[in-house]
Order: sequence, then structure tokens, then C-alpha cells
Amino acid sequence: MMSRKARRLLLLVLLLAGMTVCSLQSHAAVSQSRTRTDAVKVVDMVCENWESDYFERAIVTPGSVKVKVDGYSRAFGKIFHTSAAEAKKAVRSQASILSYFRSSGGIYEAKIQPDGKVAVTAPYQMKRLVVMGHIQDSYGAKEVLHTHNDHDTILQFDTQEKARTACLKIRSCYGDSFCYPDQYVKLFSTDSPEASIQSQKTYSWGVRYMQMDQLKKKAAKRDDLEPVTVAMIDSGINKKSFFFKNRKIHSASTSFASAPSDLSDPIGHGTHVAGVIAESTPENVKLMMIKVTNSKGRASFLTIREAFWYAVSKKADIINFSMGSSDTSDMDILDNVINYAYSHRIPIVAAAGNLSENYCCSYPASNKKVIAVSALTKSGKLASYSNYGSLIDFSAPGDRILGASKWSSNGLAMFSGTSMAAPHITSACAYVKMLKPSASVDLVIRELARLSVDFGARGKDKKYGFGCPRLGTLFRTKVVSKEIVYSGTPRIISTANTKKTIMLVWAQVREAKQYIIYRKKAGGKYSIVKTLSKGSSIWYDRTAKSGVKYTYRIRARFSGKKYSGYGKYAVVVRLKKPGSFRAYAGSGCLTLSWSKAKGARKYQVQISRRRDFGKVKKYKTTGEKKMIRIADLDQGTYYVRIRSVSNTSSSIWTDTCKVKVR
Repeated sequence: MMSRKARRLLLLVLLLAGMTVCSLQSHAAVSQSRTRTDAVKVVDMVCENWESDYFERAIVTPGSVKVKVDGYSRAFGKIFHTSAAEAKKAVRSQASILSYFRSSGGIYEAKIQPDGKVAVTAPYQMKRLVVMGHIQDSYGAKEVLHTHNDHDTILQFDTQEKARTACLKIRSCYGDSFCYPDQYVKLFSTDSPEASIQSQKTYSWGVRYMQMDQLKKKAAKRDDLEPVTVAMIDSGINKKSFFFKNRKIHSASTSFASAPSDLSDPIGHGTHVAGVIAESTPENVKLMMIKVTNSKGRASFLTIREAFWYAVSKKADIINFSMGSSDTSDMDILDNVINYAYSHRIPIVAAAGNLSENYCCSYPASNKKVIAVSALTKSGKLASYSNYGSLIDFSAPGDRILGASKWSSNGLAMFSGTSMAAPHITSACAYVKMLKPSASVDLVIRELARLSVDFGARGKDKKYGFGCPRLGTLFRTKVVSKEIVYSGTPRIISTANTKKTIMLVWAQVREAKQYIIYRKKAGGKYSIVKTLSKGSSIWYDRTAKSGVKYTYRIRARFSGKKYSGYGKYAVVVRLKKPGSFRAYAGSGCLTLSWSKAKGARKYQVQISRRRDFGKVKKYKTTGEKKMIRIADLDQGTYYVRIRSVSNTSSSIWTDTCKVKVR
């Protein structure tokens, strides 16, 4: 097997051999011999070139050598690699600060803020460019990769200066939108010390406020809700937390920041986000954790993009992303996967950011196909740190949220931020999806907007979006959709096990052209098993397997593409009658024996002196028994039969045995 260094060298040789300056090739035209990357190679590149001093934004105050770097105080000289004397000279005034960074060769960008301070970013600090399309020229990069999903080229350089020079050359050929530097991404939350464990019904006040505690109780009593998989692209998860007891952690969970099986959470952010979703939703919601951050909660957009593609490839129904970048200029690195998810009806819920700024949120929350969420306090006001703007879709509880802790299995942690608001909306989306799995992203938004408390200005506004959903009535009102009409819903009026089938009988609907029958196994998803013509009111399921629990529902199709709603579901276990049934008479007693039936939880016995079982004595046994002795019977002739029984269903009766008790 070739070493990584050898593979890299071969790749560069192949690229340079066909070099043509300023020439892009479409995906179809790319040579078959050219190496195409997968997620592993992208993550390898990011990890191998990661440096510890990345920052998102530094705030420099004129006259002070102390700089606020992503909220933490640092020395100017250490951040910008200069002497104490040079640092003191650079920060003397607003003009000197701007002059210092303008003479840096373009690797820093400095902007004056309304408060007079200067915000500094380092767009080329990762020394990595993303170029739309496959290019043949390496532009001096030390490593080149070509992606499969996005059909772009990734160039890794030795220095920021080289990365900037290459970016300017590429943009001069193809335009600004064809090339941009990979960005540094951070989590959107603050945390407080661990809280002590307390026994209470709910921990996040947001769960109660959005009435998801009520829905969760109702969901536990229903059998018609579809399973939903929620992917969280975050920092990992403490699977031992009591929040995840009896909760399915999806087998596709993985790490893009460490060994694939290492889901440990070094900072607690992902654990807390997952805990909000687990507390808000019933057990049919599966949690898929995709770890992307390092031990400091930092990640690269390239790694995150691969995580998004992974989530959709593993059939996630919803994606929660409580991270982002405050630099939204020319940012579209995730747009391809966002468009793919949107077209495949997968809502992406993203935190708006915690900079208290009125601008287009953060990226990817600023993408119009993403559900952007601002944070509320307990008083129903916008949290002081929450971003806001015209692209906010919803607001949700995000301040002082008590939830799962990464420090212990029985502990609690309190976090605040739009990071905590996003999983509350993700949970609300999950309830819509479990009722209507085919719901589009727009339909999910319309449904949550319909159920939202409208804060602020009437209608959608810049602080609260449509408001905060309160879902207490969702199960009663169902999901509203333009393709569904609720008049004339077919109603299943009876079900029964026959000798070889399950029989369904329903009430017909006027003007129905067809009846569509849906079936699912326990824990599975509904699928169409039969479409019947108008006039039908009975159907026999000949494919049902013995001992298996099925849930059925029916809807009618009218002219065009109009459909009824789903009638009330029916749960049936396919049960066969007990086999090898025998009855033996003794002195004042009867002994009955049979062979077990699959799926039977118990057996029901009837004994009568009449052939038509007009007056009967009933006896029950557990599903483990294969024999029963009935004593204290008078002399005479008895008629006996038995059937298999589950919690919801029963088999047909066995043939009647006639016996004479002495």
C-alpha cells in the first residue's frame, strides 16, 4: 500500500502534468486517473494542518495591549506575533491599529466598530482554499484534494501569504465566488458549573414552555408515530448520562475529529444539546451524534461539510447544528449539502449566534433554506447575547438551560446560548416529522409557525421570527397540508385474524377513487402494502407473518392528487390458533394440552355444556403454558375450545372438542 506522502506526490505529479493556468474542468471532464477525496482524506488534511492559535475575531481597543479574542482576554503581542514594544506602538490609536493590520500583507482584515474598537479577522489563517470545480493548477499548494460530493478542489498551503496570493489569482480568473478560504468555526454557548441532581419531571424550562413534556406523555400511548432520526453535528456525547437511559444512540454515530468510535465529549456542549432533544421527545426519536470539534470546541468548515454529507447519507430526518461563523461574506461552503437536504425534505436547524448583532445571523443560519433560531429568556424576551435579523425563523428557550452533563452520569449542567435554543426547535420539528414523515422543510416551518406564540411585532419579525412554537395541541389538530383534505376519512371498523390472514374492514368514503392501505411493523416506518379500487371495504393481508405486530392505517384518494387524512390506526398481531389441541376427560376434571403459537402472551379457554357456547366458563393461562387442568366439573358432556391472545389481538378458535366427564 502506498504511503500518504507517496500518494500526495503522485497526485501533484498528475495535476502538474496537465497544468493549464486558469482552466476549470467540469465533474464529467475530470480524468479518471485523478484522485478524488472522501471524508477521511478531508479530515486528515484538516487535522494534520491544525494549529492551536486560530481565532474567529479579535477586538482591539485603542490604547490597550489587551485584546478580546473570542471573548477571552489575550495579549496583543502573543496573538499577532510581535514584540511588546511593537504591540504598544500598534494600539496607540484607532489609526495606528488600522495601519498596523493594513501593512500585514493582507492576511488580516480590520474594521472599525460603532463603539470605536477595531474588529480583526484572519481569513487565511488555516492556509487552505476551497475552489469551486476541479482545477489542474496547484497554485503552489503543498497538498491538493478533489472532493466527490461537491466537485471542488481543496488547496493546502505552507503560509497564509501563499494562500492569499493564490486566492487572488483564482478570483481574478473566475470571480470572487469561485474561491474562498476555509473558515474556523466555534460553538454558540456559554456554560456554568455543574448543578446538583434533583428529582423533577423536566429539567429544561424550555421543554415545559413549549409543551413538549405533554406531547411526550401522549406519544408514549400511541403506536402510529413514525421513528425519527436526529443528527447533531457537535462536540460529542456522554452516553452514560441518565438523560439517555432507554434512548437509542444511532449506530451510525461517528467522530470526524478523532477515532471514528470516539464520541466522548471533552467540553459538554454536544451532550447538553443531545440532552435537550432526549428530554423533549419520545423514545422513537433516535440520536445520531457526529463529532466534529477538537478539545476546545473548534472545527473547520470543511470537516463540518463532510459531517453534513455523512448525516444525509445515513438518512437523518433532521440535522441540528449549534455552531457557525460570524463571517457570512461570500460564505457558501455548505450550500450544496444544504440544497441537497432541503430538496430531500431534511430540515437543518441552526443557531443564530451569540454576538448580540443585527446582521444576517451567522453561517449557515444565514442560508434561507436553513431554520435559524434566536434565544429567549424565561421572561419571553430576546436574550441579550442572541443575534437577530431578517433571516430569523423562530425563537426558543436558550437562557440558563439545565440539562445533561459530560462530567458524570447523574449530574446536570447549565448552558446558555442560541446553541440551546436550536435543539428545542429541532425537537419540535421531530414531532411534525413523526406525524408526517414526508413533510417538506417549508411545511415543517408553516406548521410550527401556526402553533407559535407571536412575540414582538405582528407576524414574522427580526428578533423572534414567527415566534416560539407551543405544541400542546399538535396531536389533536394534526399536521395541516395543502395536499390533504380531512373530509371523508376512511375508518377501520374491525380487524381480525383469520385462518391464514389478517382481515381489515373499513367504512367507505363517498367519491373515493382508491383506498391506500399502509402497514408498519413495531419500530418501523409505514409503507404502502395495497391500493384498492373504489367500492372496496374489506382486505385480507396474506403476507403478515405469524407472531409479528402490525399497525395499519388507510386513506382515500379522490380525483386529481387530493387525499383524505389517515383514519384511526389499528394494531394487530398476526396470531395463529394453538396447534395440536387435545382434551382429556377424567373423574370430575378435564386436562387440555396444545402447542405454543408465536406471539401469544396468553391463551383463552372456553368450556360450555352447549354446542353453541351460549353459556361458558372462561379460563386464561400465560403464554408459557401448554397445558391446563380444570377440576370440580359435574358429570356430563362438555364442549371445549382455545385461542391465542395478545394485548391487542386474538386468533381464531380451535376446532371444538367434545368430551364426557365421568
